[in-house]
Amino acid sequence: MSDTRSVPPTVGDIVVFRHAGTLFIFRVAGVGNDILAIVNGDLIRNAENLGTFHARAGAKKAYSLDMTPVRVEPGHVYLLGDNRDNNNDSRFMGQVNLENVVGKVTGIRFSKEWSRIGTIFP
Repeated sequence: MSDTRSVPPTVGDIVVFRHAGTLFIFRVAGVGNDILAIVNGDLIRNAENLGTFHARAGAKKAYSLDMTPVRVEPGHVYLLGDNRDNNNDSRFMGQVNLENVVGKVTGIRFSKEWSRIGTIFP
């Protein structure tokens, strides 16, 4: 399920966005003017350590464990996948213009994991 009202995404939101004609879903790690880095697998946002920030445990690839600081451009969001070793997120595709954000994920309607069906996100 997704909310398509034009409410600006905030850090932690899961958003649907369009990139190269395809829809993707990732979590917002930073918004305009935030400074982000990854140090030993932890996300650092504006000098605050957010821990693994929803990442699955056991990341092993260097690009999942460390990232040099980057400033999020105004009017953009920086997106990270929860499975850092296997996601083509903003670390690879770049920051996403807010114009390409289609909506915010609000819940899970279908899943291979039955226990997740019906989960609602704030």
